[in-house]
Amino acid sequence: MHFKLALILIFLPFSSVAEKLVRVTFDETTICYPKSYSPNTSFMDSILAPIKGELDDSAGQQLVYIPAQRIKNKVPEYSLSHANDYNPKVMHDVNGIIYPLSTIDINGLSDNAWNIHQEIEKPIIYKDPKTDFFKVFTFKKEIGPWHLVKSAPVKNSIKQKAKDWYIGFCGKLAGSYNCKVNVVYKDIVYNYSLNEHNVSLHKQVEAALLEEIKSWENACPES
Repeated sequence: MHFKLALILIFLPFSSVAEKLVRVTFDETTICYPKSYSPNTSFMDSILAPIKGELDDSAGQQLVYIPAQRIKNKVPEYSLSHANDYNPKVMHDVNGIIYPLSTIDINGLSDNAWNIHQEIEKPIIYKDPKTDFFKVFTFKKEIGPWHLVKSAPVKNSIKQKAKDWYIGFCGKLAGSYNCKVNVVYKDIVYNYSLNEHNVSLHKQVEAALLEEIKSWENACPES
């Protein structure tokens, strides 16, 4: 009997084994995401170390990592990796921090970019030829981080910026650059990294992440 049971367990399809979930509530929204998306290994710690420095556990924040292949399954055009001078295969995994919506100003950076002419007399703004988006630098010179937006902010404009005008806050990274982008679902803000090679797909990636987060919400067993 025990032998038969062992055989049954061996030949059970892998998908039938339920993955452990992490249950977290952000304000009034509860999600249950795969535990593997918050890996606790020394290897992942080294990769996510810069992000972990921004993490505040006491505020209910969660560090969440999603493999690049998971995104590509939903967005076929998504680039999985690129090579640079240091690494032949830099994976374009999505990683970042989930915040409760009540604890973060999601319009702060967007407002800063829109009002850049009030902060800097002659701001550095130019069109990125690779994406056709605009870079708005936060300093007087072309150094440091920049905002990535859909059109150049206009001095003394009386128009309201479009809701999707702002894309992300970007910085150089080993010969390329990464942008921190927000996706909002109910009481959840996922501030995630998007590589230069995929930034033109930000709307498709946003849709994929929204689908992912909704599935995490639905994965929670009824209490």
